[in-house]
Amino acid sequence: MTEVKKTTIRPNVAGMTKTAGGSYHKPDFIGQTLAGLSVAQVLVIAVAVGLSADKYKHLNPGQQRMTLGNQLRKMTNILEVPEVDGKPDQKVCDKNEEIAALRDKITDMAKEALEANEDEKVAKLEAKKAAKAAAAKAKAEAPKAEANEAAEV
Repeated sequence: MTEVKKTTIRPNVAGMTKTAGGSYHKPDFIGQTLAGLSVAQVLVIAVAVGLSADKYKHLNPGQQRMTLGNQLRKMTNILEVPEVDGKPDQKVCDKNEEIAALRDKITDMAKEALEANEDEKVAKLEAKKAAKAAAAKAKAEAPKAEANEAAEV
């Protein structure tokens, strides 16, 4: 019997940006704009700009996010404007204006989602601090309560 060798496939991350979570993304418009967003947030943005996310539900969350990011990337690529009779092609210029508007919409939605993420982090930290303060207060008051109970007996 021949021995099967395992193969490790490593992505080419030379031109990519590493996130705080340890993953990588392309340093283009979509990669930078969607960095830090969850799969659910990317799904919301994708559906808002007209993509159908239903056909990717069978994929795992990472594949869904990657595929939707690639679809958004296709939608937001600025086209090179050819010249027709020495003038820029107006149809392509009009299409680029539509793409710019779409980019603005995606940027605004991503900023809102990132702000919501930041607000959630702050709320969690404040709740954690409050719980810690309440525990410290209860611990500090425990000996007093025991002393009061002993004095009553």
